Parts: sequence; C-alpha cells; structure tokens
Amino acid sequence: GRKVLCLTKDNEGDIWIGTFYNGLNLWMEREHNYLLIYENPSDNSIKGRIVRSIYPDETGGVWIGTEDGGLNRFDISSRQMQKYDILSTTNGKTDIQALVLDNGVLWIATYDDGLYLMNATTGKILKHYGFPCDRNASLLKTSDGEILVGTIHGLYSYDRKNDSFKYFEKVGPSFIHTLMQDSNGSVWAGTYGSGICYINLHSGNVHKITTRDSRYGLTSDFITSFYEDSSRRLWVT
Repeated sequence: GRKVLCLTKDNEGDIWIGTFYNGLNLWMEREHNYLLIYENPSDNSIKGRIVRSIYPDETGGVWIGTEDGGLNRFDISSRQMQKYDILSTTNGKTDIQALVLDNGVLWIATYDDGLYLMNATTGKILKHYGFPCDRNASLLKTSDGEILVGTIHGLYSYDRKNDSFKYFEKVGPSFIHTLMQDSNGSVWAGTYGSGICYINLHSGNVHKITTRDSRYGLTSDFITSFYEDSSRRLWVT
C-alpha cells in the first residue's frame, strides 16, 4: 500500500495525492482515471519521491513540495513538470513541508532551512527568513490574508507592515504540525504531541484541547489533519 501524506482538490475537481516514496498520484474526475507521476531519469519527471505539500495555482499549474527533491511545478494542460533547484541547504537537499501562494509570491516552508519567498512567475527568490528554530512544518493564509507559520517550537504570524513575525505566546512552544481555518474564521492548530489549539484571531484567545480533558473525547495528542464538512462538523485525524 501507499502511505498518503497529503490530499488536495484543484479547481477542476481533480484530486492530487502526495505519497511517501511513491511520488504524486492524480485522480482525474472527468476521465475517471489515475495518473501516476514518479521520479525517473526523464526531463519531465518529478524530482523527489516524498511529496509533502501540494498547492494548485490560478494559472493551471500545481506546485509540489517534496522532502527529498525540493520544489516542482506541474502544468496540467501540457503535462509538463518544471523543477526548481534554486533552494539549497547544508545537507544538499531541501525538505519542503508546506506551500502557500500569496499575490503571486510562493511561500515555501522548509524543515531545516527556514522560510523562502519566491516569485511564482520568474522563480526568483525574493526573501529568506530564519527563525529561532528553522524547522517549519505548516503554513496557512487566512481569509483575511494573514500568513501563519507553524514551526516545531510554536506559531508565528507575519506582520506585513513591519516585515516581521509575531510569536503566539498563548500557543506556546508546541510542534505545530497542521493549520486550518474553519468557516467561522477561527484557526485550528494541530500539534504533534500537545493536542489542538483553537485560536480566535480577532480576540487573540487560545483554547487548548488535549486527551487529558475527557469532555472532548480526543483520542490522541498527535494531530495530522483537520477537515470541515458541509454540515460544519470538524473531523480530526
């Protein structure tokens, strides 16, 4: 079997599936068929076998971040893969954990080399940000345009005016593994070992949910994903 790391639906209703050592899988809804995209010696191959993040853009492409091969972009209409070798780290690879597009700028969160901002059209790196710990795990652009960065030591929000990052003290030094905004505008931060942090961005209030509080029925403090269904129920894995 294939270990699935991420799932994303694009604007056409197709499902993109990132796997652990099995590359990129695509379910094409209209054709009712699978397209399997593996790393191979051809020029049109994806680079990397561990697909951690998938982010469709508005120009018919899908950005693909891998742990072992850096950044790729797949053009859906031409089925051409473009590889970006502009990122480098001391260990010779770029471990990409999360991607977000913001007004033509691709935010790239890496696990060992901080945060990069890249012009999505030209591929030029615009900025690089370091954190007290450069191990980033998650990104979220909220409905208000705020950028949140989850690291293994807590949560940060980007201050556009001052080009700086603010640390969420109330969340504390938790490994922020996944981020999601619900239909009410609240943010859910899933941690790796510390349960869930429910964040009201307007008031700044943070409510923590862990297995120690039996009222909520949480069965594990290691959270991997959230999903809100059409009935506004939140599913947690």
